[in-house]
Amino acid sequence: MTGHDVDRLLRNPSVIRSRAMIKAIIGNARAMMSASPGLPALAKSCERTREGAPRSIAGIPSSAPQAEGRARQLKAQGYRFAGPASV
Repeated sequence: MTGHDVDRLLRNPSVIRSRAMIKAIIGNARAMMSASPGLPALAKSCERTREGAPRSIAGIPSSAPQAEGRARQLKAQGYRFAGPASV
């Protein structure tokens, strides 16, 4: 993706129009492509630590120790905007 692509996305009303967020998404995609462990291993680790689904919105914690650890791991691999609330 080039600067022209970022500018095009900033004009698109169907996406979040934040230059920092768009650049982070592009960077996160690049980090995922070169990630170690790769996507299949990351998905398996998420599956192993996932607990039962909450029964209501109130049952969704804003953070959890597993999410904090995963966010640290992703940031160490070059991901941005990857905090415990978004993981």
